[in-house]
Amino acid sequence: MFRMAIIGIGKISTKAMIPAIRRAETADLYALGSSSPDKAARLQTTAKRVYPSYQQVLDDPAVDGVYIGLPNHLHKEWTVKALACGKHVLCDKPLALDLDETKDVNAAARSAGRVLMEGFMYRFHPQHARVKELIASGTIGRVRLFEAHFHYYLEDLSNIRMKPETGGGGLYDVGCYGIDSARYLLSEEPVSCNGRWSLGPSGTDEFCHFTLNFSDDRVATITCGTHLQREQTYSIYGDLGVIRVPMSYVPKRSRRNRVLVSTEEGEKQHIVSPTDQYAVEVDAFVAACRGDRDPRIESGLENMAILDAVRRACQSGQVEPI
Repeated sequence: MFRMAIIGIGKISTKAMIPAIRRAETADLYALGSSSPDKAARLQTTAKRVYPSYQQVLDDPAVDGVYIGLPNHLHKEWTVKALACGKHVLCDKPLALDLDETKDVNAAARSAGRVLMEGFMYRFHPQHARVKELIASGTIGRVRLFEAHFHYYLEDLSNIRMKPETGGGGLYDVGCYGIDSARYLLSEEPVSCNGRWSLGPSGTDEFCHFTLNFSDDRVATITCGTHLQREQTYSIYGDLGVIRVPMSYVPKRSRRNRVLVSTEEGEKQHIVSPTDQYAVEVDAFVAACRGDRDPRIESGLENMAILDAVRRACQSGQVEPI
């Protein structure tokens, strides 16, 4: 079995990644690393090794790959350190805080000869493969518009998602999903963008609305935020119909999902079986580390180039090239 470790024992690690690695077919949860003695103590029975520091995890020669579940501003530092120690890395999104940092991380992966994967787990849910099949089949005709919304409401100013210095804000946290899914589902890179955002008392973006401009007059309009009613959905509009995915990015593992298609012939539901997208993501990561590269795996460069451009557009109020 592929021996996985996790550094950073926050909510995503404890609620999603630890259970996912245990359910994965090809991975074994070998080690955890936490800077909190209390968290480390509570997790003593969770993995074979529990270390009170991140570096101790990386120094363990038995560890094959590492999931980086730390705050955004620590992604680059610990990903580079893990790669330097010969570990394959699955890092939570976003891979870094800007394009220059992301280029540095990718260079470190090439130098180490190790797999680097940005953790967009939603790509591994079969509902999106069904959407791509529907688009390719011409069911909704020529695609003209992609629309995505990912919001939640957070009031706690002490939360790392509300701190500029830790890479907080809605764009980094959930807006990146809208960007990635537009690219993934349209199978194309945007050429320019424009946007507006609203900064809250913490200095992070509470609400952001932006447009990505693709070739052939196709556009993606995306909203994200930390001070809006909870929402996670996308729709794809063609000249012959619309595809809607009501639970787009973090569907419940135990629940069937629906892909809704509306055309002149009426509305049809495509039911997708319950899936643990995190566990499938882990298995794809392990397969890539063994040489079987999954096309859903990316290293963060393309998405970060767009994130940088959207930030520039929100600051300048102008259309920005990508």
